[in-house]
Amino acid sequence: MLGAACLAPRVSAAQSAPVEIIIAATTDIHGRVRGWDYFADTAEGGRGLSRVSTIFDSLRTAAPGRAIFLDAGDFLQGNPLTYVASRTGFAGPNPVIAAMNAMKYDAGVLGNHEFNYGLPYLDRTLAAATFPLLAANVRRIDGKRGWPPAAFFDRGGVRVGIIGVTTPWAMVWDKLNLDKKLEIDDIVTSLQRAVKDARAAGAQVVVVVAHAGFDPPAGADATLPGVATENPMSTVANEVPGIDAIVVGHSHGQVAEATINGVLMVQPRNWATSVAVATLRLERRPGPAGPAGRGATTWTVTAKRGTIVPSAGHAERQTILDLSAAAHAAARTYTTTTIGRTAVAWRSDSSRTRDTPIIDFIGDVMRRSSGADVASTAVFSTHIRIPPGPVTVAQIAQLYPYDNFIRVVRMSGTMLKAYMEQSARYFKVTGTGDAMHVAPDPAVIGFNYEVLSGAEYTIDLTRAVGDRIIGLRVNGKALAPTDSINVALTNYRASGTGGYGMVVDAPVVRDNQAEIRQLLIDEISKRKELKPADFFTESWRITPPALADQAQAAIDGQSDFESARRPAAAPSGVVQPGARATTLRIISTNDFHGGFEARPDGNLGRRGGAAQFAAVIRQLERECSGACTSVLLDGGDLFQGTPASNLAFGRPVIALYNALGYAATAIGNHDLDWGQDTLRARMRDAKFGMFAANVTDANGRPVPWIRPDTIVERGGLKVGIIGLALHSTPTVTKASNLEGLRFLPAPPVVTERARLLRARGATLVIVVAHAGAECDTSCRGDMAELAQQTAGSIDAIVGGHAHTEFASVINGVPVMRGRSSGRGIAVVDLPVSRADRKAVAPRLRFVTTDAIAPEADIQRIVDDAVRPVAEFAQRPVATVAEDLRRVGPQYPLGNFIADAQREAAGTDIAVMNNGGIRANLLAGAVAYGALFEVSPFGNILVRMTASGTAVRAYMERMVGRGQPIAHVSGLTVRYDPARPAGERILEILVGGAPLDPNRTYTVAMTDFMASGGDGLALATSTDVVDTGIVDIDALVAYARSRPGGVIRADPTVRLLVVPR
Repeated sequence: MLGAACLAPRVSAAQSAPVEIIIAATTDIHGRVRGWDYFADTAEGGRGLSRVSTIFDSLRTAAPGRAIFLDAGDFLQGNPLTYVASRTGFAGPNPVIAAMNAMKYDAGVLGNHEFNYGLPYLDRTLAAATFPLLAANVRRIDGKRGWPPAAFFDRGGVRVGIIGVTTPWAMVWDKLNLDKKLEIDDIVTSLQRAVKDARAAGAQVVVVVAHAGFDPPAGADATLPGVATENPMSTVANEVPGIDAIVVGHSHGQVAEATINGVLMVQPRNWATSVAVATLRLERRPGPAGPAGRGATTWTVTAKRGTIVPSAGHAERQTILDLSAAAHAAARTYTTTTIGRTAVAWRSDSSRTRDTPIIDFIGDVMRRSSGADVASTAVFSTHIRIPPGPVTVAQIAQLYPYDNFIRVVRMSGTMLKAYMEQSARYFKVTGTGDAMHVAPDPAVIGFNYEVLSGAEYTIDLTRAVGDRIIGLRVNGKALAPTDSINVALTNYRASGTGGYGMVVDAPVVRDNQAEIRQLLIDEISKRKELKPADFFTESWRITPPALADQAQAAIDGQSDFESARRPAAAPSGVVQPGARATTLRIISTNDFHGGFEARPDGNLGRRGGAAQFAAVIRQLERECSGACTSVLLDGGDLFQGTPASNLAFGRPVIALYNALGYAATAIGNHDLDWGQDTLRARMRDAKFGMFAANVTDANGRPVPWIRPDTIVERGGLKVGIIGLALHSTPTVTKASNLEGLRFLPAPPVVTERARLLRARGATLVIVVAHAGAECDTSCRGDMAELAQQTAGSIDAIVGGHAHTEFASVINGVPVMRGRSSGRGIAVVDLPVSRADRKAVAPRLRFVTTDAIAPEADIQRIVDDAVRPVAEFAQRPVATVAEDLRRVGPQYPLGNFIADAQREAAGTDIAVMNNGGIRANLLAGAVAYGALFEVSPFGNILVRMTASGTAVRAYMERMVGRGQPIAHVSGLTVRYDPARPAGERILEILVGGAPLDPNRTYTVAMTDFMASGGDGLALATSTDVVDTGIVDIDALVAYARSRPGGVIRADPTVRLLVVPR
């Protein structure tokens, strides 16, 4: 019998030597690829993947073949660099993924902010990653490929299993992007299974990388019904056997080394500020004896230690800087853009203890843009400073750092008071009487403190927690418990986070998906000057003043909120239709203009795309169930505008609308751009009706091929639909296309048609009108007049013609308009019973392209439409030196087009109507298709002659109409609009010389204008000649002829108001 020593396996000295495995990790990078502060536009020495890369290189050298490099999530969102990469049409590779690839990360974990821009964007972006993204508790249910739970690596002869998990609260914060697409399960139960599976797969070391923090949570927001714990990693260490080490993320803290139940816990600082390094020492130890008594040796962890390596002091790696150079330049251009000015300093340092203009600015914009009674906003940071001088995008992005949206909910007086009592918990009071002391409660993160705009109240810190809010008033009236008001919240706060669970079930009145930060930028851009007096009304205070001062002193001693903040949310949730009464959901679009493909939409990223547009429509239809039924309508102008539609005379648009099941559309003015015969042909192809009740023949009789209205049945309801064309169509459409047609004022027509539809059994009557409305202090426009004059006859109005979104209730009638080119959809849930309509309000759903998976059947229609013209549309023409946007009545792009037409026609003067300039030109290479979208109508240039006297009279008529609606070339005009009619022009120069009243000049314009379009015909002209030159051809030729092929438009204001 052999001795026991002989039964032990033979292991070489090299095989039995101890091994140290290095786990190096980052977390919550949030786009910090390089050491650059985009808010201050200056270098930043303490963070950035460019410095982390140097640390990684050193660790690889120190532990060759024994190091694993990991990230615990939240890398794709969080600063201007990632915003530009995801939302502005940036064409280069994602700078974060490119950097992480170059740094040779071994694996990463999905953080909650990875979902902010939607799963389609996430899938496309992660497809470029050369390392796996792990998510053991995430399950895709949309049919798309999910993410593996674990990855395995051989380091120093040791098989190491890495398991990734992420916080289930992403399902709350990003519900809009994730609902019915994936599910995120409880971390603890998921890891119990995943760790067992990893050990079964041969892992000798198991490391969990978690986008979740230690528990209990730092805030009060970890208990919503049905939502698993946000930060359970302490529980994991205590309850899940088989884990050697955990890398913690999400909470933006830093832990060099902690041990819970024998598990090593480390957490690197957010923003690539540090690297957490866990070192695991392993030795071979005898394993359990087998059936024959022979045991195997196994690697056993015998020692663990953690440390933090700060990024500060490490050089930036040039490779990472080079990879991110293009995105870095684009981000700087974005953030340094000046949007206005201010004559005074704006500060947020005292905004948590007293009402301040800077927070009132946010609240006032939220309240006015949403139409709410009251708005609530967080004080994200008490370290914001906007000095006198220019105001830039960067300053507003620092003031409002998150991509949040507005959600208006209806609250009772009781609920709003409870909401503000939760906010007041931010202040922790100790002691009594003269010994009373107050400071921020460390258990409440600063950005969970909310301030109201549009309400008056006092926070009395001498009262008990939960009873501190006194004197709560709205619109000058004390708020009773049963009162009902509309409150504008962020989508993050409306999800109940931060301890605000009382609002989770509050009825949603409006779901405005415009980014709050962009609303602030737009407000300043519109006003030009940021003035406290425009926004600030002192409406709340803390009492007694001495405690307010104590609280302020304590706040002054704190670091900024980002050092320990918890992640903010992205959009979540959709409005669910009420089932208490039969409801018709009206889904409306307008002014599609052949918009098959997505396009950049200012600073909002890509919007539109027919396949994504269809996905939103179908989602809105699916949401409407039970007592709700839906109808899909359009406000007209379906065809004109892109090569894919124009070159097929709108046929692909009909195919799209047929596939989506439209019930009806209005006839828009541009639907007549190819003449009546072509429109009639498209109407024959359509499975839906195109209506215009206010169009007759020249004798006032009905036009046989234009139907006025229809009744469709939806869910047992008979829905009457009246179509309206634009009353002013004759002034904006080529006269030859309207021969024999008259366009009547709408109100009398609608009143009569509605009466007839009711007589035929219509339960509801909806108007689809190619007409607009605007509201500020009052409402105006054709739709507004219609609502004011026909209320009681009709139930809702779907509009069009204007390309911006609109949603309001005018004289009790919901009036709505989406955004053009498929970029936004308007929707309203309309109870059949008028008694149930008190809370009815239209809302908007934007088509954020990169966050929406395309509908496959619609994508095929898009491909079929775009493919035949792709080579033609993508033909390169020139390069645009800087963005040429249609801003104001006079802009460089208009000058450029007028110059092109003057050169093509060989005239002294050219005039181009603003309504014919249909798109912007963005900086960079420009193809034929982009120029076509600028000038899509195919109008012919006309050359004519006119005397100097006639030219002057023409220009007097133009400037006498208010702001000019045209651009000119070859002449400049200085005028005073305050002078009497016929005497407003002070000077006209033609070719730099004064206008000679006795000389004959040649003038070019389109045949549309020459025939009276936009009221811009030159009535006294002679020798009118059709040049045969198409406007787009003139534009392309002129662009190609520019020096070096670079388009630089003249910025001169050629129709210049002379101030008195």
